[in-house]
Amino acid sequence: MSKINTIPNLIDNKRIIVTLIITLVFFTALYQLRPFVDDEQFMWISIPTYAIVPGILTVYAAVLTIKLFRQKHFQAKGFLFFTFGAAFWFIAEQIWQMYDHIWDGEPFPSEADIFYIAAYPCHILFLVIALRPALKSINKNVWFFAAALSFSFLIPSVLAAYDDMEGEEAFATSIALAYPVMASIQLIPAIVGIMYLAKKPSNLSWMLILFGFIIYNISDTYFLFAELDGSYFDGHPVDLLYVYSFLLLIFAFHHRLKYVDLPDEDPSFFSEKIHFETISKFGIPLT
Repeated sequence: MSKINTIPNLIDNKRIIVTLIITLVFFTALYQLRPFVDDEQFMWISIPTYAIVPGILTVYAAVLTIKLFRQKHFQAKGFLFFTFGAAFWFIAEQIWQMYDHIWDGEPFPSEADIFYIAAYPCHILFLVIALRPALKSINKNVWFFAAALSFSFLIPSVLAAYDDMEGEEAFATSIALAYPVMASIQLIPAIVGIMYLAKKPSNLSWMLILFGFIIYNISDTYFLFAELDGSYFDGHPVDLLYVYSFLLLIFAFHHRLKYVDLPDEDPSFFSEKIHFETISKFGIPLT
């Protein structure tokens, strides 16, 4: 990218960040109404939120995927996988809302769980394809650190889920255990990507994507324990965390779409020029 375009892009990045912050504050304020309203009243907030926000994310992902395929960009397949994952998220959220507000009972596993689980492989493939330009330069120490950090989330989650599902049918138990296992696998490439942020912080879209996945994984762990101890309810703080992750991803795709047609724009965040010395100096403390 030429120096002439640098200042306008920085200004545009600031505008996107400010708009994102305002949007996050808006939803945070909206969810603060939960203690003052009952379940039937709050569903007028939760249902539109979980219908509109994941829907917008799916549309953004689909539009960007189409544009990248037209350009024959190497990341097009990765964004296609993300689009499938986002669509699975959207479908799962609508099924969850139906069970929570309209249909009687909340079975486990339900149809929603199938779609939630199906989204994980799609997003894992998306992250791996995004890392592809740097795979040769990522040594085992980077992967070991990311795996160890992810494993620290996995152990308590698996133990808690298995203990809660003891005596249940094998299929239900496998679904319950699949959540923390798949979330842990998804977290590994996201952590590796985060460890590159200090080297190239100007790429706003990838920064938002990676932090969106990190927050989503934290939300998964938070939700699991809230469900296990029976403290979860519609409008629980973990719902807001999920909204945060969706919003970060929406703004990331919005930013990426603004530059997708520019011939001088290099959308590749990861590079073979980044060495582990840089990662160990900046990335590990940041992560």
